[in-house]
Amino acid sequence: MDETSAGEKIVRILICGVWDLFHYGHARALEHAKKLVPNSVLVVGIHSDNITLAMKGKVVMEYDERRELLKHIKWVDEIIDNVPWIIDSTLIEKYNIDIVAGSDDVYTKDGNSIYQAAKEMNKFIEIPRTEEISSSLILTRIIRDYDYFINRTLLKTLSLDDLNLQGLDLTTSRLNNIVKRRWHKENLNEPKYQDMKINGFLKIFGDSLLHSWNVLGTMKETFLRQSLPSTKDKRTRQEILEETDQIHPLLINECQKVFPAWKKFKSDEIKVDEVAGGLTNKLYKCYIEPDKAKSLPCDTPNVLLVRLYGAGTEVFFSRENETKIFKKFAEMNLGPKLYGLFDGGRIEEFMPYRTLTQADMKRLSPLIAKKLAIMHTIDMPISKIPSLFETLHHWIKVAQSVEFEDELKKTLYDKLMVRDKFLSELNYLKTSISCLNSPVVFCHNDLLAGNMMYDDNTGHLCFIDYEYGSYNYRGYDIGNHFCERSINYNIDEYPYFKINPSNYPTQEEQKEFLYNYLTEYHKQRGINTVVTEEEIRNLSIEASIFTLASHFLWSCWSIIQASSSDIDFGYLEFATERMSDYYRRKQEIRMLFKNLNRSSKFMHS
Repeated sequence: MDETSAGEKIVRILICGVWDLFHYGHARALEHAKKLVPNSVLVVGIHSDNITLAMKGKVVMEYDERRELLKHIKWVDEIIDNVPWIIDSTLIEKYNIDIVAGSDDVYTKDGNSIYQAAKEMNKFIEIPRTEEISSSLILTRIIRDYDYFINRTLLKTLSLDDLNLQGLDLTTSRLNNIVKRRWHKENLNEPKYQDMKINGFLKIFGDSLLHSWNVLGTMKETFLRQSLPSTKDKRTRQEILEETDQIHPLLINECQKVFPAWKKFKSDEIKVDEVAGGLTNKLYKCYIEPDKAKSLPCDTPNVLLVRLYGAGTEVFFSRENETKIFKKFAEMNLGPKLYGLFDGGRIEEFMPYRTLTQADMKRLSPLIAKKLAIMHTIDMPISKIPSLFETLHHWIKVAQSVEFEDELKKTLYDKLMVRDKFLSELNYLKTSISCLNSPVVFCHNDLLAGNMMYDDNTGHLCFIDYEYGSYNYRGYDIGNHFCERSINYNIDEYPYFKINPSNYPTQEEQKEFLYNYLTEYHKQRGINTVVTEEEIRNLSIEASIFTLASHFLWSCWSIIQASSSDIDFGYLEFATERMSDYYRRKQEIRMLFKNLNRSSKFMHS
């Protein structure tokens, strides 16, 4: 510790980061660190472009730009160039650091904090993140309103080549009218303007990012899909075999790092099966045959699930947040265990469960209700701001902009009256929901049969695909689950789904579900109380009103999908049926509001 001229101790505080797309959350972190103690010198470390690419992803601002920006921040006293990703004791001692400040949610490949050395030296102090802003959020906004920003740029004096937009299919792109206004004198039939893909964007992020979404905050296979090539697997059998030869040894190696006991087995004794696939993640089952696995230690599993992340998916959700959520669920026995992390994926417990059927959701209703209640009481260290209405607003804008050449699709779209009625319906939803005071809790947001797994031998139930979970209104999660009870997606003929309103939970079934939910909810919160009929009735009203939001949100999603997805599914038919249910239930809810207005206790619960 240095001293001032007056003999006061000077405390050197280190804070490290990428500092890309610098925003007020970064500024707050620097200010917070600077003000931890009096007479401080704030030393700011910058991660290089290469280390950031390897550990987190591609940066937008180049290193020199990020460094120059930090030089003009008043809280910054010194800058350390090219700091390592892991803040080790060598770095701390070299720069005479007294305190290391940071957000304790950044991990190494093996799941440890990058600040482990500082903790062991008793020099680490955690500072909070500003949850409502992030670089990923800024990127999401740009992607979401891509057409607008292109429009604004095109009105300036840039050429198509400057924008890296050469090759766009102007007959199908929504950029068509924009480009015509800007370059109406150019011959748009020239080869350089044909078959257009947004090359610069795709080279950075990859088309698979469009398959990763958060129901309440991002998008699912929505924006920019018109400029993507077909996503169907066009690999030859030989190419698939070559890829298998390359990937399988890597997966086995990662498993052996996590469980060294696996190293005594030859590579051909460790089997690898691809159990699921897609553009977001690929899942592999790595296992040792039971007869050969007898020699393994009792605490070493013989079957593992290896998840390979899709390229560019970090744009839409935080892998750090996902890891925290995954660990939390594992700790509470709500999901598989996390065994290890590696660059580009993770190793999980393999759970030989089966997904639920529609009949299971009714039979296992009490168990589902209790699991959901437990989930709703978890304190997740992520943003707690519900983004239901922001998401709906953006999706409506996109749904209103789509166009169809197919006559049948055009007819179905026109009947939905998306451009005439959807914004007014959104306003109605806001008004209807605003009076409910529905608690904001950590929600699954997509609790359908296929996202629940069950072990018939032990009776254990777990939720899956919760990496897209977020904070949302309690009533939405329950109401959406009730809606999913009536939808069967396992239909072999077009449109590949069937909605049967008679399968929506009856009043007695709702009462049973909500009684079990509220009993467990109070238990988890340490409240010793008896669930009353009035409490059940009020929550039933809350969930019923939120079914409107479920129907409306998935209708908007389906309309957008119909304009862009190459998956063979009746998206517009699905949207039509969901909106039909929306309007039918809207009439029923008008009656519910009469009950609502009679219950002042409900209004203020």
